[in-house]
Amino acid sequence: MSGSEFVVLVHGLWTNRYVMSWLGSRLRHAGFGVASLTYPSLRHDLDRNAARLAAFVETVPAATVHVVAHSLGGLVTLAYLGRERPQRVRRVVLLGSPVQGCEVGRRIAARGAMRPFLGKTTRLWTSPEPLLADDRYEIGTIAGTVPVGLGRLFVRLDEPSDGVVRPQEARYARERDHIDLDLAHSQMLVSPAVAKQAIAFLRTGRFDR
Repeated sequence: MSGSEFVVLVHGLWTNRYVMSWLGSRLRHAGFGVASLTYPSLRHDLDRNAARLAAFVETVPAATVHVVAHSLGGLVTLAYLGRERPQRVRRVVLLGSPVQGCEVGRRIAARGAMRPFLGKTTRLWTSPEPLLADDRYEIGTIAGTVPVGLGRLFVRLDEPSDGVVRPQEARYARERDHIDLDLAHSQMLVSPAVAKQAIAFLRTGRFDR
């Protein structure tokens, strides 16, 4: 499978490709080839990071490419799919990605002294734009429900969340499937449950229930 199907991993805000290493190892064990992108999440805006992902995918030597993206990486992925319409990409799993906006991000952006923590992503939270990909891409979303995360250092949410993103914020309008897991935002990166569900979706287009 690794010769014909590759998974591109896309990290979130404030991190780099190394945070995706554990998940990447599980995907390799399941038989997928894996390539992990690093992009400047603070220094570049959504358009530039989507272009960076496009260039990276072009280097992947596979007939079929899937994407697994965490948090902001999911927005970068949707922007890439919507603007580039790549032919080789088939399935996408978004992990705690705020595709319907992010209350934590909005509140941080509203506090001038805290805006540097968002870098060039500030526009995503103050003036969000709908990110929609072609229906040819099979997209599954995973949301966390344990409210422990960096967002709680800045904002306390009254509703259920993963500590950064609320479950309803992680729902994509054209998703093929969705599942909530009892995990915090960063826990998704090292969760056997997430690995199991991501592998199931990449293989079948549905989560395992």
